[in-house]
Amino acid sequence: MMWTHGDRMLEVSGSREQRARAQGEFFRPHVHRMFKEGFSDLLPRWTPAWLVRAALRIVGGLYLRWHRPLYDDPARAHHRSALEALARAAGMAPATLYGFHAVESETANLGFSMGCTSLAFGPHCTADGAPRLAYNHDFPPAFERFLFLRRSTPDDGYRSLAVTYPCLMGAINGVNEHGLAVSVNQAFATDIERRRPALFVTMLVQECLESCRDVAEAVTLLRGARVAAGCIVSLVDASGERAAVELSNTRATVRRAADDDEVLYTFNNYRVPSMREVEVPVGAISTGLVSGLDIHRCNVTRERAYLARVRGGERWDDGAIQQLLSDHDGGAGDSDTICRHDDPLSETILSTIIDTRARTMKLLWGRPCEKGYAVMHIKAHAVGLRSSFPTAVGGEHEAKDAARHTAGEPLAGGVRRGRALSDSRA
Repeated sequence: MMWTHGDRMLEVSGSREQRARAQGEFFRPHVHRMFKEGFSDLLPRWTPAWLVRAALRIVGGLYLRWHRPLYDDPARAHHRSALEALARAAGMAPATLYGFHAVESETANLGFSMGCTSLAFGPHCTADGAPRLAYNHDFPPAFERFLFLRRSTPDDGYRSLAVTYPCLMGAINGVNEHGLAVSVNQAFATDIERRRPALFVTMLVQECLESCRDVAEAVTLLRGARVAAGCIVSLVDASGERAAVELSNTRATVRRAADDDEVLYTFNNYRVPSMREVEVPVGAISTGLVSGLDIHRCNVTRERAYLARVRGGERWDDGAIQQLLSDHDGGAGDSDTICRHDDPLSETILSTIIDTRARTMKLLWGRPCEKGYAVMHIKAHAVGLRSSFPTAVGGEHEAKDAARHTAGEPLAGGVRRGRALSDSRA
């Protein structure tokens, strides 16, 4: 997939299976390229794409076997049916697709030094009194070109706007029609048991967006689920309620701001004492395939820089929030700053600021120190949709549908492509 312009917007509607199928059909020409190029910074240059796919299929097959008892539960069966629909439409085995989902677990086992940042602002923290969830997504930079924005209109759930990857059923960040905003940060838990039935947290993020109206409902959902890897899920709703749910394979704890004017911040480390009991300790050095990394160094340095800038009692506008997300700790930016640079394993490749009252997402691809945000809305206007994708992305199929794109008509499989002309840039 090669997107050189546009907002990378994909609109889907219908049942879970219909939405998964529409996503798979649209990205089918590009998923194999993602396997080849996305992992290019992590593997030797000579590694062929078929070998990456084969490895993902083996890993995904194992995880599917271990997680099967969970998906046999009627309450969770929809995850399996969506997985199968997405895989068929994308032209790959379900195990290969599930192997990509498993990257969130396996990267923690490899000892990557990840660097996502989530900042939850209550109404007393912002200049206009509207709650915000600000987020930097840090990941291997070769994956940046494959991120996209999905606007979903489910038959049996709430509309949402979410950021994700072509091979994910779930999402990493988003907001729904009720003003619930969600983001996820990885954590390095020691109680992970691969063979224990569990859900990948990206699935739970999308489930929160589709089925929860507020923070209280999302906390209940998350605490009732078992996750496959350590993580922290940040939540903000339209009323200003905030929470950071710290999760491991065996524990779940909710962290909240001590005061109304405190920004609830999250990096890639637990902050609740009971969760630190099952966390890789500060000072630990990674071994194995990715060795020699001080796993928590970037968490320590980012927290120090953050606390030096945020004293409490400030009233933040979006410009100031962007400056915070762009922080280079007085330098040019590196692997230890909030805005991460020069790290082939984890750079800032996405930044968002969600206004939970307006139900809008300010979004940019890349680093917030380099460009401005586009303002995206959950509800699109039926008239005036135009394609955001170059013809090279969709090829002949894209060209055939061009007339219907401009008319705002839905395409086959319950999918629209493009962005509403009312969406704007900040």
